[in-house]
Amino acid sequence: RANGVELAHLRSRSFFGEMALLTDAPRSASVRCEAPTILLRAERATLELLAGKSPSVGEVLARYARGRLLRNLMACSPLFEPLDPKRRSQLIELFGSSVFEAGEVIIDEGGDSPGLRMVLSGSVRVSKGQGTERLELGQLGPGGILGEISLVKAGPASARVVADTKTVILTLPRDDFHKKVGDFPEVLAHIWQGGTE
Repeated sequence: RANGVELAHLRSRSFFGEMALLTDAPRSASVRCEAPTILLRAERATLELLAGKSPSVGEVLARYARGRLLRNLMACSPLFEPLDPKRRSQLIELFGSSVFEAGEVIIDEGGDSPGLRMVLSGSVRVSKGQGTERLELGQLGPGGILGEISLVKAGPASARVVADTKTVILTLPRDDFHKKVGDFPEVLAHIWQGGTE
């Protein structure tokens, strides 16, 4: 459960905690037992040792974590809320992903937006201004939308967005956005209602 939203029911042989482990981010959801449960726990150092000896372990964890992050995002993000599950999956498949280290610029003020961007994990800071004279506009975490104003107005970015922590960003490239957004009018309506930059 995250922010009051129930994300999943886990049964026998399911695992959890992999997202915080792989992203070095604080836990983004709570897990509660609904019945008496026996859990097996692996420490970070043990898993790192195991992944070093058998890279497929790390690959499985990374693939599973990305899938869970995407499912959680689709369940919690207002961008996906108006869509039924099938159309949510169709939309999320249009996005690619990239990783930014803390301090990296994701969108530069005055630059072009590469497309519609969303925070999958981690957090970013949004600011405006010149040099060291910058006005902090806020911080966005998972589900935060970036680059939408310059995208729909076909103008330069009006704010700078910098990774606050190691952050995974989903990007729907500009050309794909313009080709596909007509299939998702609810998304366009949501974008026009608010903006980050």
